[in-house]
Amino acid sequence: MAGPENTTATEFAERFFKDIQSRDRKDVTNPRRYLENDILPAIGGKPVKNITAEDVRVIIWRKKEQGFDAAAGQIRGLLKRMFDYALNQALKVSLQGQEIPAFTTHDLRRTTSTLLHEQGWPSDVVEKALNHTIGGVRGIYNRAEYAEQRKKMLQAWADYIDGLAPSENLVVGAILA
Repeated sequence: MAGPENTTATEFAERFFKDIQSRDRKDVTNPRRYLENDILPAIGGKPVKNITAEDVRVIIWRKKEQGFDAAAGQIRGLLKRMFDYALNQALKVSLQGQEIPAFTTHDLRRTTSTLLHEQGWPSDVVEKALNHTIGGVRGIYNRAEYAEQRKKMLQAWADYIDGLAPSENLVVGAILA
């Protein structure tokens, strides 16, 4: 296997299937088929750190354009789980030796939602920024994107996060060991 900084999508996908998919699913036939026929031909040789949102969109839309909307959704879900796993692995590695309890990317989303609400941002704007679905009748009728409000809120959030730690204390890098 290549060094952590050069781990390819193929190498990482195999690790993901061994560690997660095989544990969580009795039958991995369909996910394995999507991986081998749709995902890896497009990005398999790319280092994980170089995969972009556009790379993922192309894979999903290619399947939709072939007329397989349900399969496109399955591919999206598989890629989401795989990259969530990558981020959570990176967090584990980066927190080793720190006096910080282990956490996941979902914990970060929960904390973000809580703090943004405590800072007084409207729930609909926070939920839209987190890509949550608004339920009930409100969700059916309210199609607002809140683009300007989200932009303002997310800039305020970035400023808040930047203020939490001086830049000399930050460690930046890709960790996919």
